[in-house]
Amino acid sequence: MRKLLATADRPRASKRALWVAFALVAGYLVIPSPASAAVFTTTITCTGNNSCNPTPVTTGGTPAGGANVAVAFNGGTAAVMTFSATPSGGAQVTEVVATLNTGAVASGTVSPPTYTYPLDPSKTDYVQTFRVTWNDNAAITTTSSSTSTSTSTSTSTSTSTSTTTSTTTTVPPGPGNGPIAPRPEGGLDNAGADAAAVRGAERVDVATSRNGDIQTTTWNGSSWSAYGNLTKPGVGYKGEPTIVSWSPGRLDVFARGGDDKLWQRFSLDGGASWTGWFKPVGDNGTLASPPDASTRGPNTLDIWVLGTDGDVYQLWWDGRQWNGWLSQGKPAAPGVAAGSHPTATSRDGTRVDLFTRGGDNKLWQKTWTGFDWTGWTQPVGNNGTLASSPDAGSWDANNIIVFVVGTDQHMYALPFGTGGWGTWVRLSTATANFTGNPGVTSRGPNRFDSFGRGTDGILYQIWQ
Repeated sequence: MRKLLATADRPRASKRALWVAFALVAGYLVIPSPASAAVFTTTITCTGNNSCNPTPVTTGGTPAGGANVAVAFNGGTAAVMTFSATPSGGAQVTEVVATLNTGAVASGTVSPPTYTYPLDPSKTDYVQTFRVTWNDNAAITTTSSSTSTSTSTSTSTSTSTSTTTSTTTTVPPGPGNGPIAPRPEGGLDNAGADAAAVRGAERVDVATSRNGDIQTTTWNGSSWSAYGNLTKPGVGYKGEPTIVSWSPGRLDVFARGGDDKLWQRFSLDGGASWTGWFKPVGDNGTLASPPDASTRGPNTLDIWVLGTDGDVYQLWWDGRQWNGWLSQGKPAAPGVAAGSHPTATSRDGTRVDLFTRGGDNKLWQKTWTGFDWTGWTQPVGNNGTLASSPDAGSWDANNIIVFVVGTDQHMYALPFGTGGWGTWVRLSTATANFTGNPGVTSRGPNRFDSFGRGTDGILYQIWQ
């Protein structure tokens, strides 16, 4: 689930001031050229209890051709929340979905473009995210800019305005029914696989559970190596391992030991030699899931696990030391599926997108923006039912792809691009059924390598 590595360290930004007053946010989308009607999904995140509660709060998108969509709602403790979509310039709105802090989802087909949702007057319900699905019949290429203005009030009042410009972008590039191939050795244990890659290289390293040990295999650009045996911690291990690379030649493998502690081995020479198994933070922390590792750039690591209290926890290496276990909470209503490990990817060396399988078997997301964390939200609502932990990868600052095994035992991918979230795509039409958790990495733009354990015990690879 590795993010491609940046070429230089990018320092983590300091936590920004908390804006407590009215915020007006505008999001802009641009369709590709040539094109006919294109479908867009715009998701707006409300950063706090009141940030989207004023009456009204309007947010929208302006694609090529001048079409615009604005969404407004009345929220708070009123008995009924009403939100509406107002299209202009040729835009056609098909659906508005609001996710509340209670976990409830209010949605409706917008025709007419108004939808009401009954609230519990004894509770303070508020919207955490809006998702608007709409299309635009324009077929031109253009550039666009967006402006956001925030006002903060305490003992004094200040105003901050920022403007950014973006070039023409596309809706998320969905994976096709790419080739699928088995590794010939077989003999995988009842666990999934994980993969890592390094920017600018054709190399892919896969770690999996095989014959009772943790083993790795490497694609060097033209062929796969034989499996190398990393054995296992002296106390044994549970579930699949995770592998990550934050520089050429550097590989780190982590596992949940039989003592429910975090264990690690690493290599500085591309896997030619390895350290022994050790506990990087000693007995600090008790894991209730296998770990998952990601990187934000050279000499940085993030470890993600499920704790015994059901919360998602983060452990990070800042280049000098490990920084304790930090709780990232959990989706409020469903929690996290028992034993399911979270996963994360960093698109740009700063932002971190964290995903987990909720207790409702839906995909949930939380994001570090570089300033603070968002709350837990469902990026695609109730679409898709997960039968595995998710795994996520990214090939640039605009694209994410999330992989899961579905209830039909096929592997699915969910792409995110500058046009927002796409839809779940079944990756292969081959008769390949999967069990366990998938692993994914990317070697370059519009490319991915996904791995999973087939129900026949064989390691399979799907790539694009």
